[in-house]
Amino acid sequence: MSDTSSSTTASAPATVGNVAVGFDILGFALEAVDDRITVRRIDEPIVRIKAITGTATDLPTEADRNTATAGLLQLIEEIDVEGGFEVEIDKGIPLGSGTGGSAASAVGGIVAAASLLEMDLSRETMMHN
Repeated sequence: MSDTSSSTTASAPATVGNVAVGFDILGFALEAVDDRITVRRIDEPIVRIKAITGTATDLPTEADRNTATAGLLQLIEEIDVEGGFEVEIDKGIPLGSGTGGSAASAVGGIVAAASLLEMDLSRETMMHN
């Protein structure tokens, strides 16, 4: 397994969809607002949340109940990752704002893990997880 001190951080921007009335034909990312998910390799075959900071700190700390880590549990299972991950979540996207905070955290976790594992995951694979 790679060095357990190695980590990577992914930034996932807030998004706005359904800009045109009644049709989902236009959407855009909000570059100034994002979630940052840091993923670190650990020897234990688990996913654990070390810290949650930012605009929402009362999110679930159980990996299977948090959108930033639920996909990582599935990733470990599906591709037989040696060891596991420790995750720090910096929520920049306010809850209930309608700007995709849950999706941003989920994507950030998978993208950070894929980078850390030096895997070239397709968008379809990342979306499945």
